[in-house]
Amino acid sequence: MGSADQYGSRFIQQKLETATVEEKDMVFNEIMPQAFSLMTDVFGNYVIQKFFEHGNAAQIRELADQLNGHVLTLSLQMYGCRVIQKAIEVVDLDQQTKMVAELDGHIMRCVRDQNGNHVIQKCIECVPEDAIHFIISVFYDQVVTLSTHPYGCRVIQRVLEHCHDPKTQSIVMDEILKSICMLAQDQYGNYMNGCKNEFGASVLVLS
Repeated sequence: MGSADQYGSRFIQQKLETATVEEKDMVFNEIMPQAFSLMTDVFGNYVIQKFFEHGNAAQIRELADQLNGHVLTLSLQMYGCRVIQKAIEVVDLDQQTKMVAELDGHIMRCVRDQNGNHVIQKCIECVPEDAIHFIISVFYDQVVTLSTHPYGCRVIQRVLEHCHDPKTQSIVMDEILKSICMLAQDQYGNYMNGCKNEFGASVLVLS
């Protein structure tokens, strides 16, 4: 199967962008039995991502169903995390909700992981706030710790950018402000100081 070698993968990716319905169906039917193994393959993951971009609604839903029960494992895997991020961008809200629910209880593990942190960032960017409150609430009382972590600081930045709930904004900014001197001297926390300047004004209005 060409999806799992470099040149075959690129060829299929390019063809999918302009393929007829019949051609897409043919390729889809061929990759589906191997979909899960392709998701974690250095070349195959790109083919799966392309199907999430260019497949029809039924194909996208069927591919997303293949993720059930494997979201955490894929999120922590170098290539699988890219597939999860792409899926979160394009699937319906009900499938988004189902996917992110599999991360419940493993949020901090993902945040501190070189692959998983990208998935958490994507959840914060793309999934409605009320569906990811269980993610955001984990960060309460952990803001400073995460702000001084190489991956955690990116996640907290996403929270400040995309979470507009007044309670969340207030809690996060209060924690940052209490430790602003320490954060200013930290290589990662210093970045949060800039975020404080950018987002702090709106939080002060809400307080």
